Amino acid sequence: MRYSPTVAYRYAKALFLAAGPQSDELVRTLSVAAKLVENPTVREVILDPTLSRKKASQIMSKLLPEAPEIIVRFIEILAEKRRLAYLPYILESYRALIAEAKREIEVDVETAIELSSVEYRILRKFIFNKTGMEPSFKIRTNPRLIAGMILRFGDRVVDMSISGRLKRIKQGIGS
Repeated sequence: MRYSPTVAYRYAKALFLAAGPQSDELVRTLSVAAKLVENPTVREVILDPTLSRKKASQIMSKLLPEAPEIIVRFIEILAEKRRLAYLPYILESYRALIAEAKREIEVDVETAIELSSVEYRILRKFIFNKTGMEPSFKIRTNPRLIAGMILRFGDRVVDMSISGRLKRIKQGIGS
């Protein structure tokens, strides 16, 4: 089955509207369910087209004995529509919806070197001014950038690295 981000987002949005950004328990349970679906053994069983949809739902419910009722119902719907494979992507979209409701945004930062506390504050202010949301950083170092950084947040990519500038210059000369 091919993954469709639109489908995953719609299910995440439906869950969000039904449950709201209410509990960490919901996210934890959804996360466990997503990990179960990613497990090759479980995946092979619950995504078997010969397995009835009701049976797939029952198997997932047994694997999640302490799941809140809303998650149990949600998994039943996913099984009924044969969308259990979408759980990892639904979880990703659900987390994004919660962050948006809390006015937070996840920012992937790729830097050539470790950032200082002053650079963190400047970066936080930059992201806040661009989005109006409080950033949550995931930082990776990549010496191949030479210097500078690449920011990924929302649907934006801001490349402020020397290697990125060199690539753009090379493309400009080549055209």
